[in-house]
Amino acid sequence: MTRIKRVETTCYICHTSYERLELFSRSPFLPRPNLEPPECPNCHAPYKRAVKPQIGLVRDLLPKVESDPQYVASKLVRYSLSDSEIDLWRPVFLNLDEISAAAMKHSSQEELEHEMKLIKHLQMIAGEENYQPMIDEIIHSAKMLMEEEYAKYRAPHVQ
Repeated sequence: MTRIKRVETTCYICHTSYERLELFSRSPFLPRPNLEPPECPNCHAPYKRAVKPQIGLVRDLLPKVESDPQYVASKLVRYSLSDSEIDLWRPVFLNLDEISAAAMKHSSQEELEHEMKLIKHLQMIAGEENYQPMIDEIIHSAKMLMEEEYAKYRAPHVQ
């Protein structure tokens, strides 16, 4: 049986409350319902769900910290609804020991070797006191991107 529910939502930009349709379950025998992506009726910002900071997501982003910090910043914006939520990612990125422990628990031998090499490299950078400023710059870039996103939807909407 297909179940679609109306869910009360608050816009992360203008804080307008509105209802959106959410697919909770669907019958494998029926075609997938065509639901429009939800957006705020006031500012037209798309619905966005916050993602809590997680070591697993940080592990996925670590390879890009040095090579593509803008990519990491854009992901933080995607996972966060506000500047304060972006700030919550900083301590997770800086806790390389916990990231290392998680890698040992959840990686295959091949993945583990690759991740440990990366983590040791980042720990070396951290020892040289270059890692924390790198993370601070990513957090700052993410906040700037978040401000651009807010500005885009706060501007008068032209129809």
